[in-house]
Amino acid sequence: MRENRASDRRAGSAVSGVLDALRMQVRAIEGHYLDDGRAPPVLPFADPRLNEPLPGGGLSLGALHEFTATALEAELAPSVTAFAATVLAAHLRVRGGVALWAASQSDCYVPGLRRFGLDPARIVFVDCRKDAEVLAVMEEALHSRAVAAVLGEAGALTLKTGRRLDAAARTSNALALLVRRHVVKPRGVAGEPSGAASTRWRVAAVPSSDVFGGLGPPRWRLDLDYCRNGRTASFIVEALDGADGHTFEAGHGKAGHVRVVAELCDDARAAEAPEAREAARTARPS
Repeated sequence: MRENRASDRRAGSAVSGVLDALRMQVRAIEGHYLDDGRAPPVLPFADPRLNEPLPGGGLSLGALHEFTATALEAELAPSVTAFAATVLAAHLRVRGGVALWAASQSDCYVPGLRRFGLDPARIVFVDCRKDAEVLAVMEEALHSRAVAAVLGEAGALTLKTGRRLDAAARTSNALALLVRRHVVKPRGVAGEPSGAASTRWRVAAVPSSDVFGGLGPPRWRLDLDYCRNGRTASFIVEALDGADGHTFEAGHGKAGHVRVVAELCDDARAAEAPEAREAARTARPS
């Protein structure tokens, strides 16, 4: 009887160990590194305040990142595309190589990308007929390991397709950027997030600063709506094009970076001590 119980305990322990190993493999495939202490390589922003909510202090490489917008911005996408271009430019400066840009609507003014630090000579542009082709080209380019990053413009994206892109980026350690854009919104497509991206940014244009009576550098509101293994945040940032003389420390260049001009907080009480919030909640009106 005792021998049988001991044998059952050993068998149960072995099964538990196998299950734990399988769970860690699944979490690694999904991009979670909390259980085994590993940390994926990251691409840090020049302004350290943008890195604070991100795990590891930057955008995870070998992962899918989504950029979205609302209303008319979701169709024309000038601000969201410009911010994605700054991220792509920073990655190419660090890693080198070339990137692939796939879109079904060829309305991007390519010379204007230089203002955001992106050299068009290092981009392979692919014109597609529909969103499905854009996503297929992105996945094939990631599997090829021939490019350092891919950027695609597409509106329709299922959870399955998003996971395929994220997995393809992980196998090649490339950066996958997806601008969720609806030029012509298909029936039944609402542009909801896929749930497969490592981060999801919502970008909107805001008034620029007044420089000597004229327009200053572009400004955007960045809402980090989702961050795997990190936290959400909101910022007002300004694009640096090198024309205003601003620089970053630690040898960072001018063009192709953004700097934070305001960090937003939806609830001012979030910064209060827990005791102060509890006292305010339980206080009775006089």
